[in-house]
Amino acid sequence: MKKLATLCAGIVAIASLASCSGSKTVATIADLNGEWNVTSIDGKAVTVPENQESPFLGFDTSTGQLYGNASCNSLMGSFQTDAAPGVLDLSQTGATRMMCPDMSVEDALLGALSRVKGYDVTKSGEVELTDTQGHTVITLTHRASTETTE
Repeated sequence: MKKLATLCAGIVAIASLASCSGSKTVATIADLNGEWNVTSIDGKAVTVPENQESPFLGFDTSTGQLYGNASCNSLMGSFQTDAAPGVLDLSQTGATRMMCPDMSVEDALLGALSRVKGYDVTKSGEVELTDTQGHTVITLTHRASTETTE
């Protein structure tokens, strides 16, 4: 009986340590509310083309509306507010059609958004938008409330 108690205590200790060692927390859709700077796409840091905006995404979790800027064009879309935690489909995102001299960031962002099927929030507060295999396709950092779109 003493061995069984020791074994159970060991299992609980290991499970506790394992749950603390991850870099992500359980996220809910409400964690996405607000505006987020796009800092990386497919593992590559975003470099904003000259005379273009820094790309950002805005989530209104009360209405399920997505908005933002892809560096050149405005983007918009919708998402399910009642989806299971960690589930997010952004494949139905659209953008205005203005042509800019450098469309590389915009093309990469719109392509990555079409693959988003989930999200995680890291302990540092970043949001990782993930594909069907759980690989991070877009990394977001909270956008300061003083930033504006021009």
